[in-house]
Amino acid sequence: MFKNKIKTVKIIKNNLNTSNLATCSDAKLVHINGIGSLKENTKEMKDSYYGYRYLSNITLNEVPLIQINAPGCPTCASLLATGYGIENTNCSELNEIRDRINSDFINLDKSILDLSPLLKLLESGLYVIVDMMCYPTNGEGDFFWDIPNDMTEYEATAGVLLTDEDNEYDYVGSQPVFIYPTQNTDCFSEERVTYYMDKYKNTDTIPRAIAYNCSEFMNVLLDGHHKACAATLLEKPVHCITIIPFSGCSYTFENDEEKIESLNFSSFEISADDIPKNYLSKISKRRKKLKMEVVNLFESNIINKNWESKYIESASNYPTVAQYADMVAVDVNEITDKLIEDCLNNLVGENINKIKYIIFVLDNKKDPRVKNIALQCAKQLNYCKLKVQVFKVLNRMKNDEEIEQFFVDYLIEDNDTHSLLVKIANSYWD
Repeated sequence: MFKNKIKTVKIIKNNLNTSNLATCSDAKLVHINGIGSLKENTKEMKDSYYGYRYLSNITLNEVPLIQINAPGCPTCASLLATGYGIENTNCSELNEIRDRINSDFINLDKSILDLSPLLKLLESGLYVIVDMMCYPTNGEGDFFWDIPNDMTEYEATAGVLLTDEDNEYDYVGSQPVFIYPTQNTDCFSEERVTYYMDKYKNTDTIPRAIAYNCSEFMNVLLDGHHKACAATLLEKPVHCITIIPFSGCSYTFENDEEKIESLNFSSFEISADDIPKNYLSKISKRRKKLKMEVVNLFESNIINKNWESKYIESASNYPTVAQYADMVAVDVNEITDKLIEDCLNNLVGENINKIKYIIFVLDNKKDPRVKNIALQCAKQLNYCKLKVQVFKVLNRMKNDEEIEQFFVDYLIEDNDTHSLLVKIANSYWD
């Protein structure tokens, strides 16, 4: 398949385990032989509170797309600021691939091939490329393209520490599901948004946006701002091809020698045994050659639009960082029919959290089991967060006689016009 592209992109491992990233449907480990014009630059600075900070930016053709001011504390949030605008990068490769990435999605292999001109701009090395769904917000309830230009702290740049009733802790990180803009709002076109809203009618072939993971929950949007706007108005997630760079390794010692045990790419941990040795040696050499770059912060003004309320208010349809972390923190190793049955037969306590997670995962992966699970929950439960969740899931399954009859029966029983569930049920026919 990559006969003419093997020098640029080579797939090392197909069908990576996606269980740690609920919104991901497919993922591949690739090696890219790149030229390094799309890269992250970092310099270390002393800090009186944290000891040190890292100033960095992601540049394309030496034009900063995003600015990052990260504390030396790995569990603390970073500050982000906008760059000069990706439209000013004079990137012929983006123009070259535009028609292909704006056409119907086929599969991840085809997308990787189509993206090869852009992928070759990355620095040489291993990357995980995924087909996934992201949320068009900053993770804090704000529409993704309506953010401050200057340095602002974002919760999505750090992991989330959760506590339960017994004060036990759970740390959730490495979930790249939120997006940060790189394009000037002057480029906005309502006509393009309408075009992509029409494309969203066929969920299997929705054209993908392109994102690059820059921190724990946050991605930089390289292409697809209008696709994200269309998803927003339709209250849907954004379908993205996300590029995930190498983020670290774990080591063991054999005969007093350090040996790479596994490689990490955000939520993906890949055993060294699954990676050809020549690529592992490159990782070791790269680790020794890490150097600090010259990074200068500057003022930017690419976000300058007064957005209509339909965009601003849409952000409430998506989870915040904390809500998403709470959703995926449930201890479920494998979703089996037996687990689903056990939870549905006793919908209390921890089983509520498990079925909430199961529905979330199955819905994202378009698993046909989700319909019956959602219907059973909707019929059994009194008002709660899970009941709202399953009503929304069922609401998206249009032209289904069984679901339609369920909503009709529900509306006959509940005539409270102020009820959120009634509003969701009524909107089934919109």
